[in-house]
Amino acid sequence: MSVKSLGKESLIYGVGHVAARGVTFLLLPIYTNLFSLSDYGIISLVYTFLGFMNVILHYGLDASLLKHYVPADIEERKSILTNAYASFLLTTIVFVLLLVFFRSNISGLLFGNSFPSITIMVAGILFFDVLWSMHVLLLRAEGKPVFYTAVSFINVFLTLGLNILFVMYLKLGISGVLISNLITSGCIFFITFPIITHRISISTLSVKQWKRMMKFGFPFLPAG
Repeated sequence: MSVKSLGKESLIYGVGHVAARGVTFLLLPIYTNLFSLSDYGIISLVYTFLGFMNVILHYGLDASLLKHYVPADIEERKSILTNAYASFLLTTIVFVLLLVFFRSNISGLLFGNSFPSITIMVAGILFFDVLWSMHVLLLRAEGKPVFYTAVSFINVFLTLGLNILFVMYLKLGISGVLISNLITSGCIFFITFPIITHRISISTLSVKQWKRMMKFGFPFLPAG
């Protein structure tokens, strides 16, 4: 890759990354003006939990996927992606089910109050977020910055628009914030899911391949 091409792609990726981060800044005036201190505190705890668990539930395997996927040929890429995605799918489903089954207890532990419905929505957001982030990771691995940035902007506009609708106009409060995020995460998941459908093959599942990838990726977990 030439320096010019690298610079161009880095700029496009950077714009998408900044846009995705900027939506939180844009929503800040809405949250601080409409929510009480306790409600805003709960929203902050939710976002903190989501960010923390996204790192935990990727357990370094996302970094390993990127490292092994880029130099591999087509067939090996299928094996690498299939093993990583199957691992993410299994561990995320198990964790989400635990959140749902113990929602009342977990809600009290995380938010200081009993909000079982909030815990269920957080579980749904987490499920979609962990998986769709792998879809867009492939866009980076295959050098498709324009598509990557388009997804980032869809994320921004959906999040912003739905928050304005549910929080400002429909006055749904904390639930409005979470419904907005759940719909956005679900939409991004389904929009990007076709990216992986022809890139995976169940027949390539291999414990040996998975162990090789985990050996490289797991040390990234403490850093995350």
